[in-house]
Amino acid sequence: MFRLAFLYFWRRQSGQTLLNYPKLLIALVLFFGISSLFYFGIRGKWGGTDNFGQQMEGMEDYWDTRTHLKTVNKAMVKYLADKGKFPATYSTLEDEGYCQTSYEMSREWDFYIEGSGETALLIAASTQYNERGGGKKIVFDRSSGKFIE
Repeated sequence: MFRLAFLYFWRRQSGQTLLNYPKLLIALVLFFGISSLFYFGIRGKWGGTDNFGQQMEGMEDYWDTRTHLKTVNKAMVKYLADKGKFPATYSTLEDEGYCQTSYEMSREWDFYIEGSGETALLIAASTQYNERGGGKKIVFDRSSGKFIE
């Protein structure tokens, strides 16, 4: 009942309520509905799951690593534009300032480039310090622009 009370909020000057503005009312309902979905469950705050039914607790570093691989891909393109060739190794990109890896990420993941040019694979391999254990790989295929699972 309390949630519907705002619908009858009285505007003193015009004498109209929110019920007189259906587009605004629909926008408000959609906003609060989507906001509550993200707050309660979709993001895994209380055991929610992602689209594949996997638990999302502790998956933040996984998504950060995927984002970092996309950043490395952009850095490779910038490196190509500046130098006229693709970098041979991931450390070349770091050493020349095209991308940075935080201490936490570099402790939990090893990054490397396999292959060269447009067909290169960008690979992140988890180390023993990663909470899910070592040996897990995340692979980004530059030719398709997608992750290989």
